[in-house]
Amino acid sequence: MQDITQQHGMQEHFASPARDAGKAVSQGNCPACGQPISTQSLDPPPLWPRLLGGEHAPALFRTNAFCATCARLGDDSIDSVFLKNWSMQSQQVRSALSFLDRDTPLAAPLTYLGVAADYQSDDDSFCERWAGLAGEQIFHVHRHREAAWAGRVGADALPSAVDAGAVTLRLADASAYWSQVANLSVAAYFPHARRFIINANQNVSSSQSGSIAFDSLFAPRQQEWFRAAHHGRLTLHSDLAQRGPQRFLNKLALSLGRRLFGPSFMRTSHARQLRRNFWSASPHVQSGHLAEGLESASVAWGCSSAQLGFSGAWTLVLGALGKEYGLCLITPAGQALHIVIADDPAQWAGAEAVTAYVAVPTRQIFIGPMPLQVLARHQAGLESEPQLARLDAMRLAPSQLPPRRGLM
Repeated sequence: MQDITQQHGMQEHFASPARDAGKAVSQGNCPACGQPISTQSLDPPPLWPRLLGGEHAPALFRTNAFCATCARLGDDSIDSVFLKNWSMQSQQVRSALSFLDRDTPLAAPLTYLGVAADYQSDDDSFCERWAGLAGEQIFHVHRHREAAWAGRVGADALPSAVDAGAVTLRLADASAYWSQVANLSVAAYFPHARRFIINANQNVSSSQSGSIAFDSLFAPRQQEWFRAAHHGRLTLHSDLAQRGPQRFLNKLALSLGRRLFGPSFMRTSHARQLRRNFWSASPHVQSGHLAEGLESASVAWGCSSAQLGFSGAWTLVLGALGKEYGLCLITPAGQALHIVIADDPAQWAGAEAVTAYVAVPTRQIFIGPMPLQVLARHQAGLESEPQLARLDAMRLAPSQLPPRRGLM
């Protein structure tokens, strides 16, 4: 994705948040665990999820304020839950279908179905099931890696190596276009796993040459299960349905607050609550009056907040909205999620302008920051913004894509 901050030349249009907001914080303590942050040999995962374009986001969303351990914990136990949440998954699929290329296959979201209750193994591995856009079936076999949530502060670091497992892809009766989309999607979701296609002319591994053969990796009963498995009985973790979005928003707010407002932010009562929420199994997200503030700010530029979200894309609005400084996340289908980052106006003095971002993971595009005025006037049809206009031109109706013959 592209960072077009400089192309927009926005710096003269809005005040930067105080204390060098958006610049990487290389020293100090982790806002999640409180431990000193030292030079890391490995970069932590981006704050905005990789599968939603985090590796291509502007620096503010690409760089974590957390230490490497807490960043990996958030990536593995918070982002993954958010991305598997049923409601959020429907948003991802909508985004992908809106911005696929009719001629060139691109990686697209997979749909998480759950853990296969009837899968049996000789070790502690289990099988998670996914589906592709054209009905492909994906089986991800790996060992349990959930970190114990309670008592993680100051605890041992996460394992240095995570079991990437093996992924088996059973293609649907679809066109070459959708089969290639499925291949690219599996590679994007499971970049380090051994990957196999089991209903091609022969067992094909997408891993590097010389990797273990499919027949050698799985016992005969498991091989037969993959080839014959139907949806069967699936189980879902309660977090997927209930707490995924809340924990995700809290993680974003805690890291953004530390990066935007510096160490003094962590001494505020709201920041302490965000930190407690980070470790809570059932966090309470404070949304304050952000919805009303976003509506007022949008109307000021000739647009309603209902029109503000860029259809098929993830829209992020960040700034002082009314009495709070917060983040408003608008999903590809227009669902708005809000979280307060700071509730003390002294934290954002001189930085009251509101900025917006638009992310289209399928097309590897992440636009922003831009003043909210620019986004609002474009969405209201009052003034065209060139980058957003190009996105408008890319948008497709699902009927314009190749037929999905294998769709179940």
